[in-house]
Amino acid sequence: LLESLNAVGQGASPIIALWVLRLQVRLFGWPKTEATESEKILKELGTLLASTNPQGLPEEVIVGASELVIDAGLDEISSRSEGSRCLQFLRQLWQGRMLNPEGSVSDRAYAGVMAGLLGDVRPGVGIYPGAAKIPHFVWCGPGGEVSEFHTFSQAFPARRFMMGGDRGAFGSFPEPMACTRLQTRYYIAKYPVTVAQYQSFVTAGGYESVAGVKPPWWTEAGWAWLEGRTHSQFWPAWLKEEYHDTSFPIRGPREYLPAFQTPNHPQVGISWFEARAYCAWLNSSKIRPLLKLPATAEIRLPTEAEWEQAARWNLSTSHVDGRSFPWESTGSELPTDEDFSARCNWGKTGIGQTSAVGLFPKGNADCGAADLAGNVWEWCQSKWIKSGEHWSAKEYNDLKNGLDEEEGDGDRILRGGSWHEAHPAALRAAIRYFSTPAGRINSIGFRVVCSVGSSLR
Repeated sequence: LLESLNAVGQGASPIIALWVLRLQVRLFGWPKTEATESEKILKELGTLLASTNPQGLPEEVIVGASELVIDAGLDEISSRSEGSRCLQFLRQLWQGRMLNPEGSVSDRAYAGVMAGLLGDVRPGVGIYPGAAKIPHFVWCGPGGEVSEFHTFSQAFPARRFMMGGDRGAFGSFPEPMACTRLQTRYYIAKYPVTVAQYQSFVTAGGYESVAGVKPPWWTEAGWAWLEGRTHSQFWPAWLKEEYHDTSFPIRGPREYLPAFQTPNHPQVGISWFEARAYCAWLNSSKIRPLLKLPATAEIRLPTEAEWEQAARWNLSTSHVDGRSFPWESTGSELPTDEDFSARCNWGKTGIGQTSAVGLFPKGNADCGAADLAGNVWEWCQSKWIKSGEHWSAKEYNDLKNGLDEEEGDGDRILRGGSWHEAHPAALRAAIRYFSTPAGRINSIGFRVVCSVGSSLR
């Protein structure tokens, strides 16, 4: 291996040397048992990367070095001092490109993929550093984002707010409705749950029975779905197609093209049952103490009322202002396609798949939450009901109607639009859409909230 990189100093192209190295690593693996050789390779690589400023490095060298590190394995590379320095250099370079407001959307999206493969270290995107493989979240409230909190004094309030009233949003209540369903204060996660964060649930045995018994984080309906005991003959045609090659019992998310499995992208290919089970697992006795949350806290899916309050919150007035989109106030003209593409990943952005969470900071809500418009539709805890004349405000606000209960297999609310939607109406903060809870497609994900106990308490 070393001979290839040593050739750099003998006049050979560093690009060719890196490609040869990558091929050798893929064929024969990284020389783990030969510490001296590994150190020399990493030292040469570090010298190559430090030979000029990041902007001056040829693109082929940056990409080649990054892919070499990925092929060798992040754990192996980071375990050595020279390798750790190379990894840190490459992470900072790709993250800088990913969040560069002057970069093109396609370049930033590609940089987001590379940052994810190299280990996206932004808070709230991956897992806590160290041995504990548990998710790390950044929380958002009326005053912005917080990494840790000890009380809910600065969280979103459980008070009446004007919901809906956006005739341009599918499913929205056509006239503003005084919503009084909020019963507890809460914070909302800054990002949708990422592939890296969800994988911790999979590797911890989240889909496995415990001594042949259903784990406590699965509902009865969810466990029946996992084992293939649901009444699938009543599913719509599109859903049956999604399950045509599915084997039961289910042991993890549905997988798509590699880009959808990028660690810093939103987790997709999961049903409402899985999203809910993930939240309940976070509250389990083994995980909960590690999340550094108040004793009264509970992590769960947001109700649709909580989701809309966060998306339409006005930081200046500390109230919901009825804005059309998370990033702008009510009364603004409809943004152009170019403006949408600068603020979110939608059908006309050109990415054509999920993107790294937080790739579009211009589209953040006032509370700091990212990707509330576009990237992925987000599961909510609430059951679907039609708006308008079908339900009165009194009926909707009746807490005895079971809309936010977690048991059952009724259709569930989706919010926010996705990378697949090419119409602005799908990105509006008041849009209400739905799916059967068994729905698993590559444009549906979820985010979590942290509340003071149950949403109905």
